[in-house]
Amino acid sequence: MPKRWSCFVAFFISLSFFMFIIPCWGMAQEQDLSSAQAVLLVDHVTGQVLLDKDADIQLIPASLVKIMTLKLAYEAIEEELIALDEKTRISENAWQTPGSTMFLLVDTEVTVAELLHGIAIVSGNDACVAMAEMLGGSEAQFVNMMNQRAQEMGLVNTHFVDSHGLSDQNRTSARDIAYLTGQYIDDHPYALELHSTPSYTYAPPGDNPIWQANRNLLLDRFEGTDGLKTGYLSASGYNMVATARRDGMRLIAVLLGIEAPIGTQGEEQRARETIAVLNYGYRNFATVSLASAGEPLHSARVWKGTSDQVIIGPREDVIVTAPSAYAQQLTKAAVFDPDLVAPVEKDMPVGELIIQAGEEELRRFPLVALADVPRAGWFRVFTDTIRMWLARLFGRI
Repeated sequence: MPKRWSCFVAFFISLSFFMFIIPCWGMAQEQDLSSAQAVLLVDHVTGQVLLDKDADIQLIPASLVKIMTLKLAYEAIEEELIALDEKTRISENAWQTPGSTMFLLVDTEVTVAELLHGIAIVSGNDACVAMAEMLGGSEAQFVNMMNQRAQEMGLVNTHFVDSHGLSDQNRTSARDIAYLTGQYIDDHPYALELHSTPSYTYAPPGDNPIWQANRNLLLDRFEGTDGLKTGYLSASGYNMVATARRDGMRLIAVLLGIEAPIGTQGEEQRARETIAVLNYGYRNFATVSLASAGEPLHSARVWKGTSDQVIIGPREDVIVTAPSAYAQQLTKAAVFDPDLVAPVEKDMPVGELIIQAGEEELRRFPLVALADVPRAGWFRVFTDTIRMWLARLFGRI
C-alpha cells in the first residue's frame, strides 16, 4: 500500500475512534448495564458527564428527597441556627410517619445529631419530619424552604411536596440529583462520614436500643464508596445516587426508575446496576491534572506597555476527564489575543488553554495574566502604535 494511503487509513481509524467508538460506550452502557429509566454518571472533580441516559426527564425521587432535607439541616448548623447537641421534642405527626423509620417516640426529646444519623444512615422518615418541624415550624413550611433552595440552585426539574419522599408527587431528574449531590458533598464534606457509616443504633428513652444497617449495599461491595442515598416507592421503582472515590477520581452515579421485585431481590439488582455504572466510569476514564491555578505556562506579547511580554497561566486548576487510553497523551494549546494592549492587570483574562485527546477537544480553560504590565511612556506607545499598524498590514512582526 502506498505510504500516503497508509497515512490516510491511520488517520481515518484514529478519527473514527473519537467519532464512533467513544459515543458507542455510552450507548452500550444504556443498553447493557442498567435498566433504569434515567442514568447519569459524572466526574465530580471536573464536572464532565461520562454517561447520560434521559438525565433530564422528570421522575419520582422517593427517598432521594432526603438529600435536600439534610442539606438544609447542615446549612442551618453552619449558620448557627441550630446545634448538633440541641434537642427537639418529637411530635405525634413525626412519630406516626409511615415507611422507613428511626423509631422515634412521641413526646421524647432527640438531638440534631441523632436526627442526622437517622436520616443519613437508616433513611428515617420520622426523623425527616422532626427535622422539618424544628427548622421550619411545620413540615409544610420546611417544604417551601426546600423548593426555594432548589430554585436558587437551578434545579429546574425538581419539585418537593414532603421532606422524606413518600409522596409520588415529588419530582426530580437525574441531572438535578447529581448536581444537588455534588453541591452537598462540596459544601458539607463531613456528611460523608455519616453516609458511609455501616449501621446506626438508636436508643429511644425508656426503650431498648434499636440497631439498623445502612441501606446502601455498595459500602462493603465497591471500593471507595462513601455515600450516598437509596430510594424506593412502588410508583418510582428503585433509585440510587452513589458516590465513590478512587485515586483522586470521584464519580457520582444517579440511577432512577429501576424496575425490580420489591425486597432483597430488588435491592440487590439496584446495587449490581449501580456498580456496573461506576465500573464503566473507572475502567474507561481517568481524571488528569495538567496544571495548577496560577502556574506560568506561556508568555504573551504586550503592546504599549513597560514590558513587551506578560506571563500567563490558568485561572483555575486544569483538570480533565479523558478516555483512559489517551490519559497520558493529552495536548495543551494556548490561544490568546495577539493585540494585547497595556495596561494589563493581574488576573485579567487574556486567552484560553485548549485540552485535546488526539483530534478531540475535551475542555477549554481561561488563561489570565499573572502580573501587571503598566502603560508605557508616550514614545513607546507611539512606536508600538506604528508597529501594530504594520503588523496588521503586512502580517505579524
